[in-house]
Amino acid sequence: MIIDFLSFPIQSDSEDSIKNMNFNILNNYIDENLQNNNKISFSLLCIENDDIFFDKNFKFLASDSVNKFGFVVLINPSNPKTSQIIEIINKFDSIKGIAFHPYMHDITNSDIAKIEYIISNIKSNAFVGVFTAYGSKKIYQINPLIIANEIVKMSKFRNIIFYHAGGSKILDAFLIAEMWANVYLETSFSLSYWKNSSIENDFNFVINSLGSHRVIFGSDHPFIEINKALKDHDVFFEKYKIDKKMQEDIYFNNAKKILNL
Repeated sequence: MIIDFLSFPIQSDSEDSIKNMNFNILNNYIDENLQNNNKISFSLLCIENDDIFFDKNFKFLASDSVNKFGFVVLINPSNPKTSQIIEIINKFDSIKGIAFHPYMHDITNSDIAKIEYIISNIKSNAFVGVFTAYGSKKIYQINPLIIANEIVKMSKFRNIIFYHAGGSKILDAFLIAEMWANVYLETSFSLSYWKNSSIENDFNFVINSLGSHRVIFGSDHPFIEINKALKDHDVFFEKYKIDKKMQEDIYFNNAKKILNL
């Protein structure tokens, strides 16, 4: 069994597609991609945009989605409707967590107070994710791991997910996770993107040093197509002799625990 901890319910791999997401796009994606997908037992869909949260149909979908898929809400700390979005997050069990994307939303240390307000007001069983890949045109203006580290310090009793496991900065992400038992590294995009590089070796080191119980599979679909993500992980596991128990932790057990499935 496999849980995909990160996929975007969009058809094209662009940030604009994420920002322009609406309920019809979400609903069509679920009908076309999830209902008959036998490879993935549960998908966590990352959603953003007020057009989804405040669509009356989303309430019905969120109430009925706990078997095959759930949601993680991507929050812009500067969104003026944050309080209303928090109310929606706290209302539905299918919304499993929230996430912050420093590059997409230009998050810096000046936004830490806003982030702390959000985290302190969401339900206690929700996880907090941070997109921690290192790159983009803002590579020297925004530092995702600095934001992630601040979030860890204010969230000692929540599960914290480092989406993309820090990318090329995976060893920095590892050093943070080593100090905080509630931090998990998630593999989406990075393990595929850095295939056959020294970063791949670092992934193997981290899995064995931190432990497979602290690593989670994600695809980042459609940025990395789900079947490619699965193949890349299987090849990686075989190459580095990651045993069956460790694979089960990464593919299923850890996510099941965090999502309370």
